[in-house]
Amino acid sequence: MKPSQNPILSSLKESFKLIKKKKRYFSILLITHVIFLLVISLLLLNYSANIGEEIEKMVEPLESLSNTTTVASAESYMALEELESVETAYSNIVNYLIVFGLLLFLSYMIINGINWNIANLIVNKSSSFKIYWLMFGISFLFFSFLGALLIGFFLRLSTYTGNNQLTAFITTIFFIVITYLAYISFGLIRKYKPKKIKEFLKHTLKIAYKKPEILFFSYMIIFLAVLLSAAIVYRLLYALMPFLILSIIFLILAMSWGKVFFLTAVKNSEKK
Repeated sequence: MKPSQNPILSSLKESFKLIKKKKRYFSILLITHVIFLLVISLLLLNYSANIGEEIEKMVEPLESLSNTTTVASAESYMALEELESVETAYSNIVNYLIVFGLLLFLSYMIINGINWNIANLIVNKSSSFKIYWLMFGISFLFFSFLGALLIGFFLRLSTYTGNNQLTAFITTIFFIVITYLAYISFGLIRKYKPKKIKEFLKHTLKIAYKKPEILFFSYMIIFLAVLLSAAIVYRLLYALMPFLILSIIFLILAMSWGKVFFLTAVKNSEKK
């Protein structure tokens, strides 16, 4: 009797077979990930530059005020003008951060909805692109909201306990767990419509609870692969261009393959 194969290894092999079989879809998936990284990079460059300019506007007046030696000079008209410019710059920074966060969130939701949809076409039978994307948006919003609540709670807790290291550790653990659940939900989206949200979430929790030895380790493989790729890109930002390009290609491949692999793992977990 042939011994049963390790389910993670089996999903790994199957994911590569699926990619080989559906090269066209995988090529499109690579392109959409390139678009995703370009959009995120442009947002970062644009808003980091804007925020940097506003910080510079704050630094000079603050330095000027710190150099004042008398109360009279600090209360002078010039000092008041400088304080107003600091307040304006601070307000602009807050506005930039809000807009940047919103655009980043929307970009991630829209483009990654397409990415997961394409990965679904590689792994599973064709499903409604519109419904899949809609369900992805609902799932993404739900887990993002849940994550924001938990992270906000622990950050607030840290202000009372003063233990920032413990808070950071707990926040990281919850981030991993929530993204793990979100990944599973992305693998089950194809089976549900917006009217079945309750059943969809129950199914997600059920699979996550029953198959952690397969799905959680599969998720961690992807998480570490993408994290390692991103770290390499970061380290090579100022290196020779060919090395930087290679590292970015590796990151795109890791992100694209990771989705196919995890959807394959979810599909195989449902069979057992």
